Amino acid sequence: MLDSTERLEIVRQVPIFREIESDDILREVNAALLELWYPAGHLILDEGRKGGLLYILLSGRVQVEKDDTVLAELKKGDFFGEMSIFNSAPLSASVRAVEECEILLLTQQQLYEAIAISPGVAIYMIRILCKRVNQMNETISDLQAQVGSL
Repeated sequence: MLDSTERLEIVRQVPIFREIESDDILREVNAALLELWYPAGHLILDEGRKGGLLYILLSGRVQVEKDDTVLAELKKGDFFGEMSIFNSAPLSASVRAVEECEILLLTQQQLYEAIAISPGVAIYMIRILCKRVNQMNETISDLQAQVGSL
């Protein structure tokens, strides 16, 4: 586990938090984040379950999976759980640790407060969501092409 100064320096480098210009606000956000550790192979999020938290990878790698298909692999600085934090819907995919991971948790309220102070946080998240939708569309097209060639 990191001390608060080390963690603050890492949090500063996480793309979603780069949009927060105030050091005081960044320190408040950092202090409120819960830090978790998961071993390789651990199922972090289970599709269909209730979501509502944003997970930010401090270290390690995870795979986003749906119906035994890997949709994406995420690494340090990436985040997941963002769809359920905005709409409180059940999780649309599972997430499994590929290797040992350290993760920070951000609640919906904390995220909304960060967005209210620094709207750039929301713009960054929208960009990432759009990128992920495009990647999923490519994956679906590739799978359809594979099925069509059978």
